[in-house]
Amino acid sequence: MKNDKELKELLKAITKGKTKPIDHWELAALVESSGIRDVDAKQEWGFEDVFALSKKLMEYIPELSWEEDKPFESEKPRFKRIFVSYIKGTLFALPMALQIISMVAVGIGIWSYVHFTLREATAIALGTLLALTTTGGISQIIGRKGLFYLKFEEFILASKITKRLYFTGLIVVVVFAFAIYFVNDFMNLFPPFMIKITIYYYILLAIIFLIFSIFYVLEDYLTITLIILMGILLVYVLFKYLHYNIYVSQWISMLVIVIVSNIVAFLKLRKIELESSSEGITLPKLSTLFYTLYPFFIYGILYFVFLVLDRFFAWTTSKNFLPYPMWFNMPYEVGVDWALLTFVITIALIEVFVYELGILSFNKIKSIRAQNVDEFNNHFLRVYKTGILTFLIVGFISILLSYFAPFVLFKEFNLPHLQMFFILINKKVFWFASIGYVFLSIALLNCVVFFSYSRYGFAVKSIALGVFVNIIMGFFFSRVFEYYYSVVGLTAGSIVFMASSTYEAWQFFKNFHYYYYSAY
Repeated sequence: MKNDKELKELLKAITKGKTKPIDHWELAALVESSGIRDVDAKQEWGFEDVFALSKKLMEYIPELSWEEDKPFESEKPRFKRIFVSYIKGTLFALPMALQIISMVAVGIGIWSYVHFTLREATAIALGTLLALTTTGGISQIIGRKGLFYLKFEEFILASKITKRLYFTGLIVVVVFAFAIYFVNDFMNLFPPFMIKITIYYYILLAIIFLIFSIFYVLEDYLTITLIILMGILLVYVLFKYLHYNIYVSQWISMLVIVIVSNIVAFLKLRKIELESSSEGITLPKLSTLFYTLYPFFIYGILYFVFLVLDRFFAWTTSKNFLPYPMWFNMPYEVGVDWALLTFVITIALIEVFVYELGILSFNKIKSIRAQNVDEFNNHFLRVYKTGILTFLIVGFISILLSYFAPFVLFKEFNLPHLQMFFILINKKVFWFASIGYVFLSIALLNCVVFFSYSRYGFAVKSIALGVFVNIIMGFFFSRVFEYYYSVVGLTAGSIVFMASSTYEAWQFFKNFHYYYYSAY
């Protein structure tokens, strides 16, 4: 049996931020919600079950001080909260912006280079697309389950599940790498030197995407940004000053990113394990994990498939002869990467909306009587409408800023790599893609809200419709007209994804009192 000090620490942990418990039944509910089960109560705490443990904890109630129940108020002014949240949201998307900036400034990125031949660019692009789609589902479930345990301060479980899912992802990556090799060997799709390049970049990038998902669990976006910046600088130094060839420079850089990221991530996981004071340490059974996580796995795969479909269609068709089943197209890639700047600016608002929604709902639920649920729901319908309008306004401004930025920078600094933005095809692709990305950011806002309140079915259904439309429209326009009109699929799919998820979100907020109550 644990000693008095440890039992008091447990009581403090499970009642943190709560008022004085009324009886042992309330304490039993708090004990169970903290992750302690009957088996944990017996093995780790020395009591027959959770109820026996709770009765013992009741004895320490008079020894602790308890705060009066007060309405929740943020310590920061609203403007400061919004600013901090937006910066945090920007850090979330900043790594991909750094890649674009690096290409514009020096023509080199961690896995990109302006002077790659089309064969080399095709092999690397294929590896990148495969890395995104094969790790998307696993990264999503790492983020979901790891963050779930962290929010409930079950740090040991958060660390264990994150590590387990990460290593599962590594196994999947290795198996898929062999599958790529054997499928190509059997079907002879690409020459050996190309498929080797594809596999090298696929493995390194897939591991990077997986390990970065751990930092997203820890909400440590700054570390990802710093590691990406380190990787870009390392490639530049190795290539420009030490005169390694571009492949070796990028492979060394990515390998260093993998090593550094793993060391830092596992040290951080170890740190949170040591912060644990009271919880169970046994993970749910595999069948239970599968049932709770498979929707997030499906959503993660569909999301990254959605993001790469337009590129896939653009690179697999041409009015001219294609030497291989897929052939990289520089103007198209420049156009969609250019539009990503719009996405970075707009998607950062998601962090602002979700954070403010949590504060507003916590305060509002304390100020409205139970029978006035319509007032509660109508208030958040207005909040939601304000959020959508804000996204549209910021999205419109971000499109204009992103479009004119290369022209202004070229005029002021005469950066040679900016000339690739001025081709007519790039501009067409940019306008379609940037509009699509604004609508996509609204759809992602809706999905983050659904996930926050455990309504993941709404998100999966909406993105599935978006993927379907993306496939139909992208295939049709790229085959009937020109290859670069595959971007119509991205735009149309984003509009449908947004429309479907917005409808679901509207119904969600019309019954927000129920979804708020039943979220966990």
